[in-house]
Formats: sequence, structure tokens, C-alpha cells
Amino acid sequence: MVVLDRGEVVYVEKMETAHHTSGLRMASRIGYRNPPHCCAVGKVLLADLSEENLTHFIKEFGLSKRTENTITDPLQLKEHLKIVQAQGYGLDDEENEKGIRCVAAPIRNEAGRAVAAVSISGPAFRVTRKLVQDRLKKEVMETTLKISQRLGFNSNKTR
Repeated sequence: MVVLDRGEVVYVEKMETAHHTSGLRMASRIGYRNPPHCCAVGKVLLADLSEENLTHFIKEFGLSKRTENTITDPLQLKEHLKIVQAQGYGLDDEENEKGIRCVAAPIRNEAGRAVAAVSISGPAFRVTRKLVQDRLKKEVMETTLKISQRLGFNSNKTR
């Protein structure tokens, strides 16, 4: 689980899995900060910003390249975030860490604003695109909806 703070996502909670046989360990940990444009949790938070706020954000913080898959072009990122907003989840396809794939969805407050995000991450060979599409995106979206509803979010109301 992350929140957006001063232009970065900050990890406020993390649960590890028992699957450590791959030898891959993700760099994220509680308190760790990351640029939001290259991670799924950050993308779902950026997708909630107005066009004006997103443009300001990009100008102020930039779009650093983390891997060969990182989106660094502002127009390409804006188009990508429109898709994220429409589908209700974001994907980090080895954009932040090589070999790591992540799917995330936003946690919304009573007003419907994205105030945090939750993700499921793992080695790309285990967290395949097919697994994301078939199961994980649904699981993370259901989880964040339940949390959002506990915060007073009503998914039947439009924002």
C-alpha cells in the first residue's frame, strides 16, 4: 500500500509472500520512496489527477528512466494514464525494476478521490500478463473497493 507524498509514492504497508525460491527480491519496503510514473501504484494515483495537475506534476518532478520499459515521454504517459483511469487498474510491466511485474488499483475516499493504492507484485515469470488479466487485476480491484467502501466511498455515485 502506498500514498503519494511530495512527488513520490511512499510505501506505508507491505506483506511478503513465501515464494522466495526465484532469488528475486523487490526493492520496495515500508518507508521506501519511488517515482510514481513507473510503478503501478503510482500510475493509479497519477491517473486520478486533473490534466492541469498532471502537467504541473510532470514539469516539477520529471519522468526519470528506471528500465528500458519506463514511459518517459509526457504525452505517452498522459495517454497511458487515460487507459489506467478507464480500466480502474494500473500495470507496471517491468518499468520500475527489471524482472518485476505489478498490478495496482486505487483506494478512494468518501469524495471518490484516490488517496492510496494497493498492488500485487512479483517476478514477471510468475506474475504473467495472463495471470494479471485472468485473476490478479480483479482481486486487487475487489480489495481496494472494499477498503474504499470502509472509508465511505460509494461506487454507485459518480465523482
